[in-house]
Amino acid sequence: MQYANYHTHTNFSDGITFPDVYIEKAIEQKLHSLGFSDHAPIPIYGKKWNMPYEKLSNYYETLNELNAKYKDNIRILTSLEIDYIPDVVNPKSDFLQLNKLDYTIGSVHYLGGLAHGELWGFELLGSELHRGLHEIFKGNVMKLVEEYYKNIREMIQHFTPDIIGHIDRIKIINKQETLFEENEQWYQDEIDETLKLISQKRVIMEVNTKGMFANELQDPYPSFWILEKAKEMNIPIILSSDAHHPEHLISGFDNISNRLAAIKYPIISEFPLPK
Repeated sequence: MQYANYHTHTNFSDGITFPDVYIEKAIEQKLHSLGFSDHAPIPIYGKKWNMPYEKLSNYYETLNELNAKYKDNIRILTSLEIDYIPDVVNPKSDFLQLNKLDYTIGSVHYLGGLAHGELWGFELLGSELHRGLHEIFKGNVMKLVEEYYKNIREMIQHFTPDIIGHIDRIKIINKQETLFEENEQWYQDEIDETLKLISQKRVIMEVNTKGMFANELQDPYPSFWILEKAKEMNIPIILSSDAHHPEHLISGFDNISNRLAAIKYPIISEFPLPK
């Protein structure tokens, strides 16, 4: 099977190296398309894993040049993974020059601010997870998780991206399975409500393999039980690895493709449609 990857991070944000290195690896692995989706700039805050705003124009120029250089070997697409932070940034923010993008990925990585005003990223885990959980959510894990899915739904409803990124990324805080259970009714209700909106808006949902090959979790994002629900709702899916290293462009793809084939869930391969 010939693959494509539409979720890739380079050294314009928090990836390990230059875009052309990813392209060379993608050609070696016979990908038909490669979409670059570095973390979009965030006004004011400038987190280290987000692209600085000053690099945005160069990002677009570089990908345009690489697209021209490699067009006979592989299709190169320009995207951004854009955070949804209420009143700060969203997948429709004008300053991102959206007309220069082939598609958008919308994700949630931040939930509120800490006491000194810094954005809190729930993925930091360890002491930072404990700090954010208690400073922002008074120790209430349910409220934290509900806020995450509320933000996901607000983004989809009001600032609809082309692709929704790793919809259950919040489960990374529960790696040790001590904070909540995914089979609890309140959690199932959050998933059901979110999937219904994704279906209504006809947003493409990525199946992100990073959780597995990066040794974060046993399942992809989203979990397989969520994928079974999504299939019943005819939600279109796309395969991605969220690659931060060229070696990870198709990591986990064979495994996930086989499991999706077993439940007869088709994967969109060529996206967006060729211009």
